Amino acid sequence: MHKNAVEDLRQIITEFPDAGMFVIPDVPAERLTKAIQSYAFGAQPNRVLFLYDNTLWGSAKNGFCLTSQHLYWRNAGEEPSRISLRRIKHAIPAAPGGFLDTPHVNVNDRKLEANSPELAVVLAKVILLVRDACRRQQLPKD
Repeated sequence: MHKNAVEDLRQIITEFPDAGMFVIPDVPAERLTKAIQSYAFGAQPNRVLFLYDNTLWGSAKNGFCLTSQHLYWRNAGEEPSRISLRRIKHAIPAAPGGFLDTPHVNVNDRKLEANSPELAVVLAKVILLVRDACRRQQLPKD
């Protein structure tokens, strides 16, 4: 990933230092392995640029990760999903819409859960930053 894009990612996540967000090269190996086994099937560990662990105890079984080609995610109680970064049209933070709803990022009308509305704003920025850097070819290929 281009040095400026990595620096931009680090700057974006500084507001939430303990929220389970990690940028290369500081992605914990154990969490990354669990994320790949749980939902990021086919992702190469050395190609993961960003990891968001949306679990209480750091198991990384729910959350999302980004490579230069794909966004992989899994929400609690749902099946894993994947989308090409090139197909992402929008990433919009959303507050809960009802009693059982959770804060989330709306990516092309798909929900990616977050721990708070404020964190959803940060995660949306991360997704768009990586998508745009990929479009500018500032990222290595998967």
